[in-house]
Amino acid sequence: MAWNISTGFKKGLLGKTAPYGSFAELLADGVIRIYSGSRPASADATETGTLLLTITKDGGAFTGGSATNGLNMGEFDGTTLKRSLDGGSPETWKGTGLADGTSGWCRFYANDYTTGASTTAVRCDGIVSVSGGELNMSNGTTITTGVDSEVTDVSFTATAV
Repeated sequence: MAWNISTGFKKGLLGKTAPYGSFAELLADGVIRIYSGSRPASADATETGTLLLTITKDGGAFTGGSATNGLNMGEFDGTTLKRSLDGGSPETWKGTGLADGTSGWCRFYANDYTTGASTTAVRCDGIVSVSGGELNMSNGTTITTGVDSEVTDVSFTATAV
């Protein structure tokens, strides 16, 4: 599988609509939310499932539009667009469970944190796993209220733009 990227994300990557930039630039200081169930058919669609976890830098509080505790990817290896967070990232990406459940998918939002249906928002949807997903978690896919979960790896292989 690959990340589903929104129409706004595609336009930004192609330089059609501001903001413009690379994956890392467009998602700079963003936030990831993890949901139960299957991901929507499109990253333009409204979120589905139960919100289980919000991932931020060091698990800190995040407010859309503020860089505080937003996630940053650092450098890609330039060949595979795979970015390991182990050993190479100065940030710890984690969150505390908001509800009990099995994570199915995640949405990585740009810093403006636009939720709901949108064809202009910059965001992408991926599958959550222990390994082999777009977003891999240290304690697997089971989320427990009040228990911390940490991202171990994120792999960016996008669908065609």
